[in-house]
Amino acid sequence: SSKGDACVPRPLGGMDGLRVLQVACGAAHSLLLVARRGEGGGEVHAVGENSCGQLGLGHTAPQPRPRRATELCAPGVSRVEAGAASSFAVAAAATRAVGCNSHGQLGNGRRAAAELRAVRVGGGAGDTAAVARISVHPATAEARVTLGARDGRIARVAIGARHSLIL
Repeated sequence: SSKGDACVPRPLGGMDGLRVLQVACGAAHSLLLVARRGEGGGEVHAVGENSCGQLGLGHTAPQPRPRRATELCAPGVSRVEAGAASSFAVAAAATRAVGCNSHGQLGNGRRAAAELRAVRVGGGAGDTAAVARISVHPATAEARVTLGARDGRIARVAIGARHSLIL
């Protein structure tokens, strides 16, 4: 098909037997939280650009059709979120993240151009989180996170191009 056809809506192939529960879009990739017909649980599928491993497939090859994101799948996934080139899956047992981490945006305490294998961040839905203060140096735009215990549960994950916040 020609580039002009990209703006024409059409059914998404490879989704037979799946019901879409939620969609999250990054800069050039999309995440689909799906359930198999007759089941209530969430499974993560991903499609699009994958230069940083943001599709959760364990490699960096782009995907023109949705594929099961094995690195993001965990029992009880209830939500997916997409950053510019990163992805999060919030599940009952753990919040998992993959993709670009060059600015530490995955929240696992380190920096890497690409995280191809899922990292656990902040706990799962209902677990306690630990974020006290985020400060950004005005001259260098260097972010500094000061961690401290917070009573409460993970309520939301929000992702920007070079940062993320777990509340």
